[in-house]
Amino acid sequence: MRDFIWVFLGSGIGGMLRFWIGKQFNPNTNTSIPWGTMIANLLGCFLIGLLIGYLQKNQWFSSQLTMLLVTGFCGGFTTFSSFALENQRLFHQGQFFLGGIYILVSITLGIAFVFLGLWLIKLS
Repeated sequence: MRDFIWVFLGSGIGGMLRFWIGKQFNPNTNTSIPWGTMIANLLGCFLIGLLIGYLQKNQWFSSQLTMLLVTGFCGGFTTFSSFALENQRLFHQGQFFLGGIYILVSITLGIAFVFLGLWLIKLS
């Protein structure tokens, strides 16, 4: 039951931060790429790489810390369900080029940021 509480706390904080970033960077979701979601996804990918790298390097795999930070915070912060819905809206509006660019940039840079986070921890 404690793991559920840690995930709940982490995802609540991550979700609030994702919401704030969305408000800051998505002034008009009907006419442009949803920058707030892309920023949250990329930061979340980078952060999960840093966290997993740090936890592995320092052998800090406590269940509570992993549940709070990785499963909870990163899970609440990243927004791939919103990402999918926003792409559907772009395609529905006939903005196939923007939708394709949004998918390509988000996925490619997201994976690259996970590697970058892991690499930065190995350097330290």
